[in-house]
Amino acid sequence: MGRAIGLERAVAGVVYTPCTGTAPGEILVETKHSRLVIGAPDGTVSPRIRDFAAMLTAGGMEGVTSERIRDTIWSKLLLNLGIGLLGVLTGTTGPVFFTEEGCRQVTRAIVAQGAAIAAAMGCSLETDADKHMRIGNASHHKTSILQDYELGRPMEIDALYTVPLEMARTHGIATPTLDMLVAIVRSRARGAGLYHG
Repeated sequence: MGRAIGLERAVAGVVYTPCTGTAPGEILVETKHSRLVIGAPDGTVSPRIRDFAAMLTAGGMEGVTSERIRDTIWSKLLLNLGIGLLGVLTGTTGPVFFTEEGCRQVTRAIVAQGAAIAAAMGCSLETDADKHMRIGNASHHKTSILQDYELGRPMEIDALYTVPLEMARTHGIATPTLDMLVAIVRSRARGAGLYHG
């Protein structure tokens, strides 16, 4: 991105809208309220970013600006780490796997380990695992990585899981639960021909 458009022009964003691919080129948006949080990587909220958020809102998607977009990115990643991993491994959604105490315990470990990586990267996150589970329990929506697995599409394993673990190694953060679950998900994806890393 730095070479293509210049980092000073980059805007980071985190989207909150559950979607399901229903056919090639066809996406079902499962909520009437979609939100995109945007901000500059350096934490500034310029008039350009405010204008961008206003255009999003005018177009029907709530545009929100953030002075701490990296925190927002990590907060969303924590959800992807917990609910996404368990979704791929169980083939189900939160209301199903969170009935199991073992899955609730794993989620608590994932949230703690993910938050420790984020803290090492200079981010400050809410680490309420029970809140993550309430969010997961509130929807039967299948995560995008589970949809990819079921539809035989390449899976975003490196972006969602491998890179955070590399960051953990760089900063000396122990992540035994994440290490184990990511290894199992990688193996499952390789076996289905959906991951070649």
